[in-house]
Amino acid sequence: MQPLNNWSLDILYDKSTEILNYVKKYHHINFVVLGDSHLICNKIEDNKYVLDSNGKQYKKILNHILKNKKINPMFIIHGGDTVNAGDNVNSFAAFVEITKNILSNAKLPIFSSIGNHDYDRHNVSSTNFQSYIGPKRGIINIPGTHLKYIYLNTHYSDAPLNNYKSKFGEKDINLLLNESKIINNKYHYIIDFHAPLSSSSSILKFNDHELSSLETSKFLNSIKGLNILGIFCHHKHISYKTKINVNTSNKSIRYILSGCGGNHNNNENFSYYYVTINTKNYKIVYCKKYLVL
Repeated sequence: MQPLNNWSLDILYDKSTEILNYVKKYHHINFVVLGDSHLICNKIEDNKYVLDSNGKQYKKILNHILKNKKINPMFIIHGGDTVNAGDNVNSFAAFVEITKNILSNAKLPIFSSIGNHDYDRHNVSSTNFQSYIGPKRGIINIPGTHLKYIYLNTHYSDAPLNNYKSKFGEKDINLLLNESKIINNKYHYIIDFHAPLSSSSSILKFNDHELSSLETSKFLNSIKGLNILGIFCHHKHISYKTKINVNTSNKSIRYILSGCGGNHNNNENFSYYYVTINTKNYKIVYCKKYLVL
């Protein structure tokens, strides 16, 4: 089985001419942001994966995206926790199968970051995630644009030393710093990772579902030289959007927390965000949450 992110990358570049023509005509790039599906598959019956309620809701969300006539996404960003337990191979296989089955005819790629639940916690391994979904970090050039989409890892980066606490690894920070070293860099960036920044919202108290202030500062310092358009996080099973200033700059950056893609807190609804970037001035000009009831 081809890993999901690799499969999606093939689709993205196969439709690069289509995207290029769309951008030339409309000067827009559109995409969906969601996260935290927590799919569980504990058994197989009649050669079919039996899904829990999270998995069924994830399917419902994907179908909602396809049937929503108000949107036209070029790709989907999934912020991790694709499955509820990273040691369950059947859950990964089910997630990939249903995702491909639903999105393949629409030729809609989906790329996933790695979340804490995507790890096999028994031996702190990401082997299953990498086998079924793909790499833990990477950069994707969006065809027809000066836009790069970066996804990072915020969990078990120096295991077993940090014992679960949200943290960027050296490879993740170096990936950002290397982009900052590009001479005459004309690219703009959207960045996705699972754990939210510590300064993400004044109404949310610090807990183990946020990066520490130190880790947040480390990240913000690493993007000083980059033109950031949006930062997307997940993990808390809630959803909201705001704007944040980074590195004492007056420039506001769109910040989205979208963690209701199959699992959610009791006072939340299942949802996803639809985002539009204007490719003339490279600004996020539209950001709307759609509920899946």
